Amino acid sequence: MGKKIAIIFTICIWIMLSAFSCCFVAQKSVHEIQNAYTANYRNDYLYGIEIYDNKYYIFCVNTETNEQQYFTYPIIDENGVVSLMDLVMGKDGQLYVYYSLLRRDTSDANDIKTIAHCDFDKKTIIPKWDLKDIVDDNYFQLRSQKDGQLILETFDSTTSTLKQFYLNEDGTSSSKATIQLHETVHSLMSQDDVIWEKTNTGDIIKIEPDGSTKNIFINDGSKISRQNTHFTFQEDELHFYNVDTEQNYKVTKATDYKELELCPGHQSITAESFDVSDVYIIAEEDDIYVGTLTLDDGRSVPVIYGEKEYVLDQLTWPIGKSIITAFLAILGTTAVFLLYIYIFSRMLRRKDGAPVLGIAVMVMIPIIGLSMTNLFYVMDRQLPDEKVQKIQQLAAVNDILQGKIDIEQLEKVRMEEENTYAEASYYSYELIEPQTIENLETGSEEAVNNAMASHLYHYKDGELFSLSLSYQQNLSMEYQMPATNYLSLKEAAETGKTVYTEYSNYLGSYLTVFAPIKNNNGEVIGVLETSASSLLLEMNILSNSQTIKKLFFGAGTLLFLLILLVFWINTRDLKILRQAMTRMAEGDLHARANIQGNHEVAVIAKRFDHMAALIENRVAEMESYQNKYEAFVPSKPFYLLRKNGIRGALSGDGKDFIASVLTINTYDEYETDNLYEKGFCAYNAYLSKQIPVIHTYGGVVNKIFRYGENVVFTKEVQQHAVECAIAVLERLKETEEVFFAGIAEEELRFGVIGLPKRRVTTMISEHGSLSLFLQQMAGRLGTPILITGRAASRIPNFSTYYRTRVIGYLHMTSSNKLEAIYEILNGDSQERQRLKMDTKSELEDGIRLFMSKSYAYARRRFIHVLQQDPKDGVAKEYILLCERLIHSDKEEPWLDQF
Repeated sequence: MGKKIAIIFTICIWIMLSAFSCCFVAQKSVHEIQNAYTANYRNDYLYGIEIYDNKYYIFCVNTETNEQQYFTYPIIDENGVVSLMDLVMGKDGQLYVYYSLLRRDTSDANDIKTIAHCDFDKKTIIPKWDLKDIVDDNYFQLRSQKDGQLILETFDSTTSTLKQFYLNEDGTSSSKATIQLHETVHSLMSQDDVIWEKTNTGDIIKIEPDGSTKNIFINDGSKISRQNTHFTFQEDELHFYNVDTEQNYKVTKATDYKELELCPGHQSITAESFDVSDVYIIAEEDDIYVGTLTLDDGRSVPVIYGEKEYVLDQLTWPIGKSIITAFLAILGTTAVFLLYIYIFSRMLRRKDGAPVLGIAVMVMIPIIGLSMTNLFYVMDRQLPDEKVQKIQQLAAVNDILQGKIDIEQLEKVRMEEENTYAEASYYSYELIEPQTIENLETGSEEAVNNAMASHLYHYKDGELFSLSLSYQQNLSMEYQMPATNYLSLKEAAETGKTVYTEYSNYLGSYLTVFAPIKNNNGEVIGVLETSASSLLLEMNILSNSQTIKKLFFGAGTLLFLLILLVFWINTRDLKILRQAMTRMAEGDLHARANIQGNHEVAVIAKRFDHMAALIENRVAEMESYQNKYEAFVPSKPFYLLRKNGIRGALSGDGKDFIASVLTINTYDEYETDNLYEKGFCAYNAYLSKQIPVIHTYGGVVNKIFRYGENVVFTKEVQQHAVECAIAVLERLKETEEVFFAGIAEEELRFGVIGLPKRRVTTMISEHGSLSLFLQQMAGRLGTPILITGRAASRIPNFSTYYRTRVIGYLHMTSSNKLEAIYEILNGDSQERQRLKMDTKSELEDGIRLFMSKSYAYARRRFIHVLQQDPKDGVAKEYILLCERLIHSDKEEPWLDQF
């Protein structure tokens, strides 16, 4: 039941992890566009850049097939601040963008300025044209001609010079043209080979390819400024939008250049899916207008309308990529989960027990992983305190700067019909932010961000006008600043309260504080703006966030290692105790834990050591008794009964088996000496030389008689019988007696007989002891070792390892069959071995003649053998047999019978 619950629980966990992986992929596969600040259209492709969550989203969408490509690039990384501008499409249909990197060390020498290729396959930006020596500090823009040729234009404000460069395919640049512009030029826009120039006063000048200029529009400063218009240039006309009247005007060759003609142009075009009045126009090409649409939820998304209509409100992965990614996520999650389960289960199934430290680590890993992931997620999503502190610092700087303003002088300036350049210059240089400021929370002095800027506006007749060199004088700020900022500026003037706002564009994010300035009567007469670019703030936030993450990660890792160290210290003694218990369970009775201390594990270990000592003493005592018992009742034969020694053996237990039996003894035909006369010590002197050797070769001593013994070699060790016989005879050569050995394969029965309180073991051979018979024959013939053919066949490579000769056949009366008998010469002296090998072939020829009943011829062979070796007892025996059989009618062609 418990196993089923564990399996069900594991499956549920896997399903949850797989579902989490799919949800994560689904979330990553769809991105809703929040703040698209640039968009362009060419060859049915809508492409642009969005800034969101400290990242650039570079996208390219086929408006016909809706095929989307996009990737992200960080605004701020560990190297510095990245700026992307002027995204254009080249001849090859690839996208190129101006890329600059402002390094953290603020050293211009280390900055990077380049035109880079947007590689959607590799999801990155690859620098191609190095522009550091070309762009320098000049104004510039990247554009693409209708033929796809990339053009880089730089403007030197000190000399009012415009330079154009071709960007070649090989990564080089070449000069195209140098054009002298109007000295008051403020901004430029290029279309094909025509350049449109806007001056500081809002005039529009057309520059022809030959460098000649033509005034297209002369601004009288009443409504149109350089901030409040969006211009669209075509071949022979100029369109722009009047913020005040929300109407379109156009200037053509047929128009008086000092007048504006009302034009129901592109802004009056309707679209089915959105209100064009909410669209900020970015570009126009071939009657298709590209812009950013502000949705009801405040998001700014790219749109095109005119001859075709398309709204891009979200970026999605292709369905195939989503499915493959989800599959790989499930596969990866499953692999990690299975690996975790496998390691955990292997620990639990260890023979010596699951390690406590390992289990603790396996349990802590997912907990720490989830905790750190959740912590990093919260840190990324939580509003950093630095932003609140920055707003407080801006408000404090604003208060300081207000103290520098002469209220009476400001009253006089705002009551003038027109303000002068000198007045704006005065306030611009007067309102310089301090170097340090007091921290409201700590009371200490802290440095002021040098990226701050301050602007003063005076309030008259419900309108706000600038007293700053950054804006045009005597023109309402409604036409000169972004709508978000203007609404906050107007709110501060109308309510008399400080207003905070934040906005973003392609240059980054900005924090702004608008504080009202009041006269002695409490009337609002102006507004002081203090703003700061949040690029450095975002860099600090990112740096601090990364630092905090690293600290948390380092602290978490250190805590994890510290916990592991504490676990290891506390479980090391437990491991030592476990190892000692394991060794003891495996039979090592000397195993001790030897753990010092007074903690719980040490107390258990001391008790274990005491128990182990008692067990060792008791086992030693039992082994002593066992050894004494085995001196009388050997335990090895009991293993044939599958018994552990004499324990468990009962009367009537028996086992039939086949084994090789070795009998070693002296040969005494009459056995005149007896045990009483010679005493026990005389026999033990011989047995002590034999029995250790026999045990070495795995033999079991079955019987002891006179100077020798009967030894059983079971199936597992029967190949060692001959080696044992040779080794024993070699040791016995030093004695006074001459020993002989016989080896035979016998069918034996081992069993227990007797009563419960008195039992004996017995081993019976089915047909008598053939090995004993051979041993007696060996003594009679003078051959040290005899072995039957069947016993020899059980020994691998018998004829190769041993020097042997056939001495005849033994007639087995029980089966009426002949058994070959071999003499093993290795047990004899070197001289005897040489003589017997010299006569081997002639002896074996004589035996063959004897077996064929040619006794006379056989007798001659044996006589010849005996002439060469007078001590050969086998030849003598055969001569006697031949003489007896020649004069007899019996047919007994064997050496002997058993």
